[in-house]
Amino acid sequence: MESANNVLIFGNMMKKHILLLVFILPITVLGQLPNKEDVAGIKNKIETLTKKARKWAVNDIDSSLTYAQQAVELAYSIDDKPSLQANLLIIGSGFSQLKEYKRAMKVLDKVEMLMDQSSERDQQLEIRLANERGILQRELMNYEKALVYHQKAIDLAAADTYEIANAQVLMGMVYKEQGKDSLALATQLAALGVQEKQGNGKVLSASWMELGLLYERFGDYEKAFSYFNMALMQEEDRGNTKAVTNIINTLASSYAKQMKAHSSIGASEKALHLAQQTKDYAAAAEACKNLATCYRALKQFEESLEFENLADVYKNQLLDIEKKRLVTVMQANFDLTQKELENQALREQEKMLQQDLRRQMAMIAFIGLALVLALALLFSLYRFNQSRKKTNELLTQQNEAIQEQKRDLERAMDQLKAAQSQLIQSEKMASLGQLTAGIAHEINNPVNFIYSGIAGLKKNLRALLEIVDQYDAIDNQEVFVEKMPVIQQLKSNVDYQEVREDIDELLHSIEDGAERTGEIVKSLRTFSYTDAVGLNKVNVHKNIDSTLVLLQNEIKDHITIHKQYDSNLPEIDSYNGQLNQVIMNLLSNSIQAIDGTGSITIATKSFSDTIEISISDTGKGIPKEEQHRIFEPFFTTKEVGKGTGLGLSISYGIIQNHKGEITLESEEDKGTIFTIRLPLVQGVEV
Repeated sequence: MESANNVLIFGNMMKKHILLLVFILPITVLGQLPNKEDVAGIKNKIETLTKKARKWAVNDIDSSLTYAQQAVELAYSIDDKPSLQANLLIIGSGFSQLKEYKRAMKVLDKVEMLMDQSSERDQQLEIRLANERGILQRELMNYEKALVYHQKAIDLAAADTYEIANAQVLMGMVYKEQGKDSLALATQLAALGVQEKQGNGKVLSASWMELGLLYERFGDYEKAFSYFNMALMQEEDRGNTKAVTNIINTLASSYAKQMKAHSSIGASEKALHLAQQTKDYAAAAEACKNLATCYRALKQFEESLEFENLADVYKNQLLDIEKKRLVTVMQANFDLTQKELENQALREQEKMLQQDLRRQMAMIAFIGLALVLALALLFSLYRFNQSRKKTNELLTQQNEAIQEQKRDLERAMDQLKAAQSQLIQSEKMASLGQLTAGIAHEINNPVNFIYSGIAGLKKNLRALLEIVDQYDAIDNQEVFVEKMPVIQQLKSNVDYQEVREDIDELLHSIEDGAERTGEIVKSLRTFSYTDAVGLNKVNVHKNIDSTLVLLQNEIKDHITIHKQYDSNLPEIDSYNGQLNQVIMNLLSNSIQAIDGTGSITIATKSFSDTIEISISDTGKGIPKEEQHRIFEPFFTTKEVGKGTGLGLSISYGIIQNHKGEITLESEEDKGTIFTIRLPLVQGVEV
């Protein structure tokens, strides 16, 4: 009996140990393997790193490459091929910008190989790969291959206007480097047309810059500046300081090519200031180089030498950065094939360990079955399987719930994006509506004059025609005697003399309404800086009044206009549109200077061979220490994003072109007076 009890006790002990080995050991080992939560966490980390890599791809290539490389290593660890392809493409683009062309080619080849192996194709990624290959071939001066890749991107884009326009811009750059300027211009204009039609703002800046460079090459600096300035305003709105710096450097170079040294200096100083803030040593060196050239042209050799030395300092700093970057790139492990082989070996090793684990579990189970009662073991296994089944069912339900929540979130995100797009479009339409409403309101009054005048004119003409019909019936003296009393009576009935006077007044009203409508329409030409018709005799008062019409919506609610016109003011020789532009700029500045209510006074005076126009306001004024710079290009007293500082500079240039002069008087918190003096006849300097 004691022996049987010992056997039973021994059997129970062995049963506990076998159960421990069969169930506890596998659970412990499985707990060390990556679970779904770990994979999700890694994917979130990859997504964060990818966003950072794309964010810094333009302004800080080193940081972009670092983030992308970290994302690549994590993507390899969980075999996340889409994230792997996206970050390898960022790395390839970065190497291309660093002129590491062999490395860039190797990485892009790897991306294409992964795409070919993938069962699902990412169209956006294929488009970006084709464009990146085109950019790389352009850098290597393989222009025909570059064009083939960009055309492939256009074919893949189908109806995606942003990608089509982007590829066209890149094709235009290839044509420009080939010296095919006509093809380059046609391609860039086509890209701009696609963007303007669909309202894509993402590529516009690049299009405008390329068009500006092409028109500069053609010698059409006016159009070039127009496109440069549009690109500048867009990049300022985006807050892209590096792009703003490069555009201003381009403007400075254009000024220098036109021998406008002072304007070029102003732009270069602005670019240098921005480059110093962002530590953009390449842009800073370019600005210093241009300043040295301009001061040399002005024969200010001391300043020229100073900026030449400063340019060398920035170039040395840039070389130091390039050296450090080259060392970093050389030290970094970007051997992607080796990395993939290592990760593949790790995955194979993991599979072998799992197979060994399964064999060990089978052996333990066999030993347990040999030592423990089969019924107890089978019952325990049955309970375990039931528990695992319930757990799996619960996990499946939870996974389905998570997937449904994910779909709900995606739908909500799509709805949010659609609502955001509608709000942006509504805001654009509201702004456009405010502008057109002002013009329509001003046109409506003279149109009403014409409409009312025509109605009265019809009535009076019918009365006169009755009298004329009576005269037409007279064919002899007897009929004349007979008809005269009738004619006199008709004249009396219609107040003949008053009708004649009314007709003159109505015709004058119709003529006045037509002229006023024409003047309002002609006033829209003030937004152009060119004048195709050349010099004309100009009535300054009419030009001022037409400009006030366009600004009426900004004026009427809070600003009073006082006109002190010289009634004997003669007409002058002027480029009509340019003079209107000056008046528009000065009045707009006065309106913006007035916070709340105020007044603007416009006065004119005539002298023997000149006239004078003064525009004074009751605004906030200009600090004394800033007044000497008010006509410099890019200098502005307005807040960042509310002006480029070109309005008064352009106005100053127009007045100089008219052989006139413009002066400023201002006092803080009291107001500002701009005075313009112009000759009556061009060719006579003031």
